[in-house]
Amino acid sequence: MTFTLNTYDPPTVDSALTLDISVLLQPDICIEPLVMGWSAWPLLLAPGSLALYLSKRLLPLLDDFVDDPSAHTELAANPGMYGGHFVCKPETAKPAIASLAADTRQRAADLLALADAWHQLNQKLQSTAVGQSLNEFYAHLPSALQGLVELVYDLNHRPAVRLFEELVADAYPLQPFMQLYVHRISPSERDFFMCTPRMARPQDLMLNWQLDDPRIDTLVSLRTTPATLGDLKESLRLDTRQLEILASLCRPVPTAETEGAAQEVTMLREGVGIGIDPGSVRVRYFGHACILVQTSEQSILFDPYFSMQANGDAHFSVHDLPQRIDWVVISHSHHDHFSAEMLLQLRSRIGRIALPAHNAGSIADPSMKLVLQQLGFLDVVEMHPFDRIELPGGYLQSLPFTGEHSDLDIRTKQAVYLNLLGHRAIFLVDSDGRDLHLYKRLLARVGPLDAVYIGMECVGAPLNWLYGPLLGTSAKKPHAESRRLCGADCERAWGIVSVLNPREVYVYAMGQEPWMQYIMGLQYSPDSAQLMEAERFIARCKAEGIRADRLFMKAEMNYAQAKV
Repeated sequence: MTFTLNTYDPPTVDSALTLDISVLLQPDICIEPLVMGWSAWPLLLAPGSLALYLSKRLLPLLDDFVDDPSAHTELAANPGMYGGHFVCKPETAKPAIASLAADTRQRAADLLALADAWHQLNQKLQSTAVGQSLNEFYAHLPSALQGLVELVYDLNHRPAVRLFEELVADAYPLQPFMQLYVHRISPSERDFFMCTPRMARPQDLMLNWQLDDPRIDTLVSLRTTPATLGDLKESLRLDTRQLEILASLCRPVPTAETEGAAQEVTMLREGVGIGIDPGSVRVRYFGHACILVQTSEQSILFDPYFSMQANGDAHFSVHDLPQRIDWVVISHSHHDHFSAEMLLQLRSRIGRIALPAHNAGSIADPSMKLVLQQLGFLDVVEMHPFDRIELPGGYLQSLPFTGEHSDLDIRTKQAVYLNLLGHRAIFLVDSDGRDLHLYKRLLARVGPLDAVYIGMECVGAPLNWLYGPLLGTSAKKPHAESRRLCGADCERAWGIVSVLNPREVYVYAMGQEPWMQYIMGLQYSPDSAQLMEAERFIARCKAEGIRADRLFMKAEMNYAQAKV
């Protein structure tokens, strides 16, 4: 079911479309995957965590909006509250929001029963399992969890429920709840992803496609490769109205431009024109934690999150990514590093994906491999600490990553060491640097380093902001405030660098690029602690003779092959 906000006039389209005209998507078109009408981010793409989020966060938000839409409207008007838990919709959206809540309760009844069963079982275990055998509990499992869980103790005799995630995915398939939302919007206008549902306007295209549908690749290719409306109607299997809306989201392409675009794509596919000298390494920064490392033979993309719109020399965009990406490497499962939207834009280009193995069975740490399979990615490698992937001219290696997860036992996270043609870099992402002995041990493993990349979001959101719906019992406010999604400050970052002793240091993953706002829920002011700590750290590195910079918008570094 599609919920429409009737706040815009329908698009003006030609009912007699010229089917042989070639078109490209307009540059400001967003192709956003949805689950239950919400932007598809990792915890909504696994049935267990989706169930808890629906029950404890999303439906209560919708209900609260319906009860008092003016309060949400007031919060939405305050820029300082951006990223808070309120629905950013006008008061006139109340009927549509109420319909969405009612429809969700009806269609997701099984998932809501799963959430209730999970809490019922967990509470019973916490109150009555005090060290005796857990065998007696299996005869009384709630029906929604029968055959789907294992009951265990940790080594301190605390009970826990572990999911058989593959069986849960079979029992509670998410495919019926998936959609693809195609609409025109600027990044600054996008509502914060976590708390505002996506509701189609009359000029938007809402497609009831599963997220592994190969038609998505055809649609995404319209960013760079023209196609005729007639071909699109057939290949995408659109009805007349859908084709009219798609046409309104595209621009016609003259024949000469069509031929030029086709030639450019062919050159990229054949590896021509990459512009990298044999034996050298090129590193390009696409924003946030998105780093592209290339040689003349291969491309490796870290944590894809990039702008969809080209903007001259201001930044790299999706148009600057190679047609073939041999490896995508995911550092961790947070929404600004593991993005279903970004990955779907690249699915036809990606060879393989490497990501960290998860804490199997944990409802707060679902398998990203299973999530990727739902997105149509089948060639996925799960890495445990110190696993290596051999590459032409080197290798990449998974390393332990501490911090930024509110002290929860979440294991879908890795730092990455890359040794390529003698260039040695370590990507520490949001590591907190609390235990410097860890970095001494890592240095003993990997050896001398040329470059260190580190995030410095040293004041992050509290525990409940992201993980609250997944907790068995609510954390006390002082505890939640102390357990934040934090990286390193100047002192801790300098401690890491003083141990690793690299030649170059780059602060990244700060989320300040304009296309990141709707996903980060924050924008720093010049006197924000995060930016001030980063500047102090950079100044300290430079004072010690280490090249240092805070990456923002765009950067490129080139390295000649190291002499042996």
